Parts: sequence; C-alpha cells; structure tokens
Amino acid sequence: MSGNITPSVIENASNIENTTISHLPKKRKIDLIQPSTGYSLTLNANASMSCYIDAFMETLWHCLLPRIKIINLNPDNLYENMLRTTFEMTHTERRRDASNRMRAFIFQKLTNFHRGRMHDVCELAINYIQHCSQQFKDHFIIRRVRINQCHHDHEHMCFLDRSADIFSSYNPVIEFNPSTLIAENIPNGPPENFTRYFSRSIHRQKDNARCFYCQESAITYYLPIHELPPFLILGDNMFSWDEIYGNIPFPYNMTILQFNNYRLIALISSTERNGYHFTTTTIIETPNGPFIARMDNMKKPGIKVLSEKPEEFPGIFSKINHPVLAFYEKC
Repeated sequence: MSGNITPSVIENASNIENTTISHLPKKRKIDLIQPSTGYSLTLNANASMSCYIDAFMETLWHCLLPRIKIINLNPDNLYENMLRTTFEMTHTERRRDASNRMRAFIFQKLTNFHRGRMHDVCELAINYIQHCSQQFKDHFIIRRVRINQCHHDHEHMCFLDRSADIFSSYNPVIEFNPSTLIAENIPNGPPENFTRYFSRSIHRQKDNARCFYCQESAITYYLPIHELPPFLILGDNMFSWDEIYGNIPFPYNMTILQFNNYRLIALISSTERNGYHFTTTTIIETPNGPFIARMDNMKKPGIKVLSEKPEEFPGIFSKINHPVLAFYEKC
C-alpha cells in the first residue's frame, strides 16, 4: 500500500472537519437577573402630611426589619407587634393597607403627632422606639460605664452606673450638639473628620463634676462596657440653627474604636433645609443581591431604583442634600 495521500482523502478530511465545526453547539446567552427584579416598587401615596411617618416606617419595613429579623420582635409589645403585622402586610402586596394602618396607629397612640400637620421624623423615630421593648432598643443603644475620678484623692474613684446610653439614658437616636460640630469643623467637611469626632465621643467624654466622697473637683469618664450595637441611628439637627453651616457628612464606611466597622444602609433626608418633605434613600437586600433606591411617596410609583451596582452606592449617598437620619449596620 502506498504511503502517499491522495487528493480525495484530503478532500474527505476537509469535509469532516468542516462538518464538525458547523455542528458545534452555540453558546447560550445568559441573562443576569437584576437585584430589583420582582421587587414591588409601589408605595402608598402621601396623605395628610404623612411623609415623616412614611419615610421612617418604609426604612424599617424595607431596610432595617429584614436585617433585624421579625422573629426578634416581641409580640407582647404593642408597638413591636404593629411593626410585625405591617411588615408582613408590606411584603404580601398589601402595602397600602399596611401604611394606612400604621398612620392611624401613630395618630391614635402617639398623641404628640397629629393628622394634617408636619412633624419631625427624628422625633417620631425616638418616640416610637422608646415604646418598644428593651430588647428591641438594645439594637441601637451604646452602653457605657460612667466613672468619677477625684483630683484631690485618686483613691476616690466611683462607678456611677452601668446601664445608661452614652449620649442619653433613653434615646435610641444619637443626636449631636450643633455648636460642638461647628467648633470641630464637621459640617460639610471630609467624612473622616466626623468618624474621628464620633469615635472620641464614644471612647472618652469628660465633664466637670464633684467627687462623690469629698465633693472636690472631679472628672467624669464615659467608657463603653459592652460590644457596640448591631445598628446605629444618627441624627443631624443642624437645621435647628438659624445660620447655615452645612450638614454632617455621614461616611459610607465608618470604623469606631478600631475594630467596630459600620456601613451606611439608609439615609432619610429633607427636600428643604427646614424639613418640608422627607424621603428615604436605602439599600434593599434581595435574594438576587442589593440595590439602592429612593422612596418618595409624593412621586409614582414611589420607589425609584438608583443603582444595582454596589460600587456606586457610596457616591449616591454622598450627593444627598439635607440629611436628617442616618442608619448604620455593623459589618
């Protein structure tokens, strides 16, 4: 048999090769599911100046409660039970009913808030959480020990208490003194300045005091005694000043006391400096991933998707004017 390859063999091989290539399966184009796919973007429309209620409650329903887990809500507490009920309604296509029910509940139970009048969203957040159980409030409160140290006799050291919040004995929303912020050049400054200021406030805060034993001058030290809470709610009340100094530049990532890392997950802001209309910008978690959206019940459908790319979230938050309440999650 000859070792030469005939033209017919080459032709047949070429046909086989071409046939094989032509029958290779084509790659399928995979359509990625966007995080907001299937998430209802409809909100209950504003009624009787309800935006201060809606902004806070929608932040709870869409952002905070899914992270806290409703199983941790106390069914025996009237206010937590209402949160649980309306949360479940919100996620079963009954958002309008949930919203109307919560508005009616607040007007009935929190007598400082009246239908048809404008109120402060920060005041509502404080009042509502104060009526919840201690277990729920502990999601937001920083515990500390208060120590008095005498100048006259260093053995006169007194532990005053171990249970109150570092900023207030009952307030789940941390508010800052505007005059102190201005003195520290915090408003409209770089976010790192606010982080350093906040960390110093938690770690050691001194006040002039009197010794418990000899009544000589003393210094009060405030030191955290527990792990910092899983969430922080920070209030910006710079609008209470007549002069315009700017707002707190809430950072997207914030490290406190070296190892406590927090990330911004929601920001309630006002369309005007004086708090005329409140809206929420929040990160919503879904089985397909997170997306960031603006919630405004004065505009249809109510929820507007701003981005589904996490790397764009910090920039979106940084451009928000007139922040009022910032919500952070420990990560």
